[in-house]
Amino acid sequence: MVKTKNQREKFTIVFTVKCGTNETLSGLVQTEDEDEREKRVLLDESGTAEMKLPAGRYTFVWSVKMTPVQRHRYSITAERIPDDGAPEELCKRSNEQTTTGGEDVGFDEFEL
Repeated sequence: MVKTKNQREKFTIVFTVKCGTNETLSGLVQTEDEDEREKRVLLDESGTAEMKLPAGRYTFVWSVKMTPVQRHRYSITAERIPDDGAPEELCKRSNEQTTTGGEDVGFDEFEL
């Protein structure tokens, strides 16, 4: 049986934001594929978001807001979570920084 475009295998992707100086964290991650299809998901209170995506090249954009209102250093990681075995790191930005208002946006790319 041949899979059609709508039946393509999808991979679980987890985005994780880590910061040691924040009390609260909110934000979202948006992905866009080569056909400019967008998908958005909110980060939970622990700084993680999960989505399922088919193979392809993606640009992802994130937006975060942290309290207390101050400058925070943080990292964001995108990982593919296989059905079995260890997660595969797709992208890691380990030296990001918010404004003094506790907010930041950024973007990067990954391929599945």
